[in-house]
Amino acid sequence: MAPKKRKKKSFSKPTRKIVIKKAVSEPEFREGLLKNPKESVEKLLGHKFRRSVNVHVVQEDPDNIYIVLPVSAYARSDASIREMPDSWFLSVKRGTEP
Repeated sequence: MAPKKRKKKSFSKPTRKIVIKKAVSEPEFREGLLKNPKESVEKLLGHKFRRSVNVHVVQEDPDNIYIVLPVSAYARSDASIREMPDSWFLSVKRGTEP
């Protein structure tokens, strides 16, 4: 029997909320997130992204507003999006850190 293929998942809204909540409540984490976003997010989530994945963090100010568009359905099927284990998404859904 062939192994079951996992559905590819993107960086979800609940995941972003966890990162933002920690950045707001912990100045040390916020500083690290701004200096080295990929490493900070990997450490928080306990998950390494593949080398080709980049993580960008921007901080709004009164003169700049940022709008982040979600990944399109076409891009979601792209192999560049890293699979994450289902157990990790369950912990994010519960609002806990993995």
